[in-house]
Amino acid sequence: MSSQLNNQQAKQLIETLINSGCTIEELSLWENNLNGDLNFLSKIKQFHSSLKLLNLADNDLSKSIEHIIEILNNCPLIEALDLGNCFLSDSDVEKLCCALKSHPNLTSLSLDYNKKLTSKSIRCIKDLLQHKKTLKHVGLLGIYNRQTRCVIS
Repeated sequence: MSSQLNNQQAKQLIETLINSGCTIEELSLWENNLNGDLNFLSKIKQFHSSLKLLNLADNDLSKSIEHIIEILNNCPLIEALDLGNCFLSDSDVEKLCCALKSHPNLTSLSLDYNKKLTSKSIRCIKDLLQHKKTLKHVGLLGIYNRQTRCVIS
């Protein structure tokens, strides 16, 4: 029996937390079986007045970057975002970096082990770091750069 949440279970969990009126500062859906259309993730934005840490690592978010950006645009208190091993593309990282430039409180971003990323993503991240001085940690472990044939860590 798996202890991982599927999309429907994660959706129900988020709805239950919202309906309970909980104040959520940290939400981790790390290492579940989330994939495909994850539009329910945008409901996380309802924790806009309290959410400081969001961990979505080890899920397939390859079709969900818009929902992540919607959360970021509506949750200004988020300080840490973990999107490690989420099957993100260069295009996803480009969109994410654009959104993060105006995010007021983010200090930590993990993109570890997103193996499809190339030097294009690294350039976007470098540009983000030049514009966003509050960002103190960016995790890039295990990102394979095809152009230089090295692992960036």
